[in-house]
Amino acid sequence: MSTIFFRIAVIILPVLFLTLKHAANIILIVMSIGALHYIYLEYRNESFKKLVNDSRIITILFWAPMLAILISQIIRRDLYINNYDAPLRLLLSAPVFLAISDGWLLKKNGTLIIEIWIKWIFPVSLLVILICRFYSPSLVWTEHHTTYFVDPLSFSAHTLLMTFIIIIGITYNSSSLSKVNISLCVASIILGFYLAATSGARTGWITLPFFILIWWKLLLNRYSKKYQLLVFASLIVTILIILRLDSQLVDKLNLGWNQFSEYKFNNLNNDTSVGMRISFYRMGIEYFFEKPLSGWGDVSWLARMNSPQFMIFATEITREAPKHGFHNEILTNAVRSGVWGLFASLSLYIIPLYAALKGLRVNLNKEHQFVSIILLVSIIHLFFVGISTEVTNLTFLAAYIGIFYAVLLGEQKFIENNTVKSKLIT
Repeated sequence: MSTIFFRIAVIILPVLFLTLKHAANIILIVMSIGALHYIYLEYRNESFKKLVNDSRIITILFWAPMLAILISQIIRRDLYINNYDAPLRLLLSAPVFLAISDGWLLKKNGTLIIEIWIKWIFPVSLLVILICRFYSPSLVWTEHHTTYFVDPLSFSAHTLLMTFIIIIGITYNSSSLSKVNISLCVASIILGFYLAATSGARTGWITLPFFILIWWKLLLNRYSKKYQLLVFASLIVTILIILRLDSQLVDKLNLGWNQFSEYKFNNLNNDTSVGMRISFYRMGIEYFFEKPLSGWGDVSWLARMNSPQFMIFATEITREAPKHGFHNEILTNAVRSGVWGLFASLSLYIIPLYAALKGLRVNLNKEHQFVSIILLVSIIHLFFVGISTEVTNLTFLAAYIGIFYAVLLGEQKFIENNTVKSKLIT
C-alpha cells in the first residue's frame, strides 16, 4: 500500500485524538502494520540493521512497559491479561519509530510530519476539539468541560501541550510562515489556552513557568529585546484575559493551594482532591517497598489498606480509592509491577529527555534543533502531568503518546542519519 495512506493517517491523528473514540487505537494499528511491512522489506539492508542497532536504547521506552508487566506477573504467578492493554500500544509504536527513523513517510528534503502538525494540524485540531466539546460534551464529568469520552485531566493536559508546541513552532519559524498561517496559529494559541482553562482541571498548568523559561532561553533570545518583551507581554496578557473571563481555573488553583497547606501528615485528613493525592503517594511508596520485586498487580494491596500507619492520615474512602490508580504515572506502575514498573515508567521520561538534550547539544541543523526543542518541552510537560495523573494508563492515551514519541524521535533520528551521510559524501 502506498506510503501516502500511512502519511495521511499519522498527520490527521491529532485532529481525531480527543474528538473520536478509538481513533488513536485504530490509527496506531494501521501504522504499526504498515511499519512492520516496511521493516520486512528493508531488514536485509545493512544500513537498516545498523539503524536498528543504534536505536536499541530508544526502543527500550516502547517495550519496557510490556516486559515490566510480564516479569512482575511471572514472579507473582498471577496472569491478568487486561494489564497488557496500554503497554501493547507502546510496543506497537516501536516499529513505527524504526520505520520513520529510516525514512518511511519522509523525504530527504521534504516537510517533517511535526512541522505539518504545528503549522496546520494542531491549530485545526483545537478548533475541532472546541466544536466537539460543544456538540458532544461529556455526560459523565458534568462539572467539567471536555469531549464525550475524554477525562478532564487528559483534556487539559493535551490541549495545553498542543498550545505550547504551536507557540514554539510560530516562534521558531516566524520568518518562513505566511500571514494566513501566522494568524491561524495565533488564534489557535488563544483557543488552546481557553480550552484548557475552561476544562475544569488544573492538570498541565504547572508546566507553564518551565515552558516560558525554555521558550525564552532557546527561542526568544534570537530576537531583539523589544520584540521579546512584546511577545512575552502578549502571551501573559492573553492568559490573564482568559482567566479573567472564566475564573474557574484560578478558583481551582487557589482551592488546590489551600488543600495542600491544610494537609496533616500525622492526623486524619478530609477527602479533598489534593489531600487524597498526597495520601495516595504516601501509601503507594509504602506498598512499593513492601513488594519491590513482584509488585502488587492491580488491587491485591487492598488487603493491606487498613494498616495502622495508613489509618492515621487517610479515611477509608482515600485508602480504597487508588484501586483506580495512584494518580501518578511512576508510582502507579511501581506499585503494580515493582522495580520493573518503576524502570519502565522512568524510561518513558529519561530516554526522550536524553535524546532532546543530546540533540540540542550537537545542533546538527535547524530542523534537528527544532525537533529537539519540541521533544524537550513535550517530555517536561508529560512528566509534570504524570505527577498528578496516569499518562499511559488508558489505551487511547498510550496509543497517541506512542505515535507522538515515534514521530518525534524517528524524525530526529532520520535527520541525524541523513546529516551524517551528507557530511561523509562531501
